[in-house]
Amino acid sequence: MRRLLTLLLILTLAAAAHAQEGGAVLSSGVSSRSESAQELYERALSFINARPENADLEKGFELLEKSAEAGNVEAKAYLGAAYMLGGNVEKNLDRAVRHLSDAAEKGAASAQYNLALCYENGLGVERDVDRAAELMRLSAQAGNAMAKEYLEETGRGGGESLGDQILLVLAVLVAAFVLSKLIRRIAGAKGKRL
Repeated sequence: MRRLLTLLLILTLAAAAHAQEGGAVLSSGVSSRSESAQELYERALSFINARPENADLEKGFELLEKSAEAGNVEAKAYLGAAYMLGGNVEKNLDRAVRHLSDAAEKGAASAQYNLALCYENGLGVERDVDRAAELMRLSAQAGNAMAKEYLEETGRGGGESLGDQILLVLAVLVAAFVLSKLIRRIAGAKGKRL
């Protein structure tokens, strides 16, 4: 299970990285003008996702931190997942949860998913399966395919709200009642008793 969760986290990071269009030319990392949080994020990814001989992970993560500090939700989600995994940066669950929580509050589906995994497994937070399920549902509602799959596989999706489930039960009960009346009426018309 732990391997599957690690694989899913890695895939989340990879999907976030590859969602960005490549082609940025690496520079020295010094800008003559003030960059927006989004520009910092895009430049950070160009350092991180460059070919191995051109990659500068240290500079990339430095720019990601600046982008996150400037409020970029994607940078916070990326950093949260990176600190959670500890692959290209030192694993730091406190930082992971902080970044993921900030991004999840702002509606980042990948952050909601990864934070749900933290709560599910007690990574940097006290284990809370109810909170994990809530975050996973939010992520799935925002379109995260991995969250939808997770909910389906674990049976926690619920699909419908409690109100929808109650209406479904009532509809089944009414249908059963009407069907029993109909059967009695048909049987009575034929002179038989069922």
